[in-house]
Amino acid sequence: MTRHEHDREYEREHERGYSLIEIMIAMGIFSIFLAMFIGGIVAVSRVTNDARTDAQTSSAIGISLQRLERSVRYADAINRPGTVGHRAYVEWRTSAVSASSGVETCSQLRYNSDDGTVALRTWKASASPATGTWGVILRDVRGAATTTYPFSVVAAAGGISNYQGLTVHVIAGTSDSAGTETTTTIYAKNSSFDSISNAVGTNGQSANPVCAGTGYRP
Repeated sequence: MTRHEHDREYEREHERGYSLIEIMIAMGIFSIFLAMFIGGIVAVSRVTNDARTDAQTSSAIGISLQRLERSVRYADAINRPGTVGHRAYVEWRTSAVSASSGVETCSQLRYNSDDGTVALRTWKASASPATGTWGVILRDVRGAATTTYPFSVVAAAGGISNYQGLTVHVIAGTSDSAGTETTTTIYAKNSSFDSISNAVGTNGQSANPVCAGTGYRP
């Protein structure tokens, strides 16, 4: 092999491999695929987290409604709901015969739009409402621009519709989730058309509300 041929062979040996431009292009393509891969993982993680959050919210709503159902179904009278400031209220009374304590009992449900909670308290009908202690039964409840949110009452009309019913409509969920919307009506089996709170007054409230002690809607 001549020296000239040897030099050309040497140059070819050193020219093998990738140029800087080729490496940059390859890195750019790799970066694109890496970004797509990571984006896919993040999206799947977000969907999974949202689904988990919504499932937890649905479970919390179900538990709170079960608790309400055990109380409301034995009531003999339900008041028309009312609002005070950013809070909505509804009350019902359970006779001594039906109450587990054997004492006539008042119960009150309160929705506070300031902190997104629904709370429940119970007290002896003969005592002051202030003796009842609030217990939060549902959190992360969102507001809604309706006058009946989240409580409304089905009046007893006699005949087939001979019971009063409490309708609870809530939209709940953390701010980073889709949220869960639920509407359910619980009928008070001991109520009737003749229940004292069934008649409505000119102000849209019960004409003769039960459990309406001083400051009962704080």
